[in-house]
Amino acid sequence: IVILELIYVEHIYNVNDMAREYIFETMSEAFIVTDGEYRYKGCNNLARLIFPELNNAMHDESLYSISAPLRQLINSDSKEQINYEGHLYEPYVKRIMAGNATAAMVITLNDVTAQYEYKALQDSYREELEAEVEKQTQYAQERHRKVAEMSVQLVQTLANAIDAKDKYTNGHSSRVAEYSVRVATAMGWDK
Repeated sequence: IVILELIYVEHIYNVNDMAREYIFETMSEAFIVTDGEYRYKGCNNLARLIFPELNNAMHDESLYSISAPLRQLINSDSKEQINYEGHLYEPYVKRIMAGNATAAMVITLNDVTAQYEYKALQDSYREELEAEVEKQTQYAQERHRKVAEMSVQLVQTLANAIDAKDKYTNGHSSRVAEYSVRVATAMGWDK
């Protein structure tokens, strides 16, 4: 009796079809199914929204006659995205083989919008980071130049203080510096 009840419930409510329909309609990808001869077997609502011509497609109708964009999807190996209502969908054509022949084909359109938005965000962050690194590098180089300039000024101030100490050492530091530059230049050293 339980088995008869299950058969009756499955027959009345057609649970398998309902489960399959629920799965098809809740998938985040659009998909279209054909047989090995590219005859239309079915699709989900998202596929119908992206390709409105599927709303009028007859079961077993050739996908080639239904839509030029679908025909291009079947014949092309490219991954050219399809734009629908601000979302980018990347097609994937899976041929189900039986030996050397195509038994069926499933065209899946995956929403890749988030991936492209994430990449654009990464590119934006990278550009901002590069600009900030350039700005900080220039700032550090300027500070280095100022510190070097201040070091030279400090040494000159100390030398002037020593030279000013008495009349015998006056000018001594500047003469030593001048001779040091001449010796270094003669040796081929750079300033």
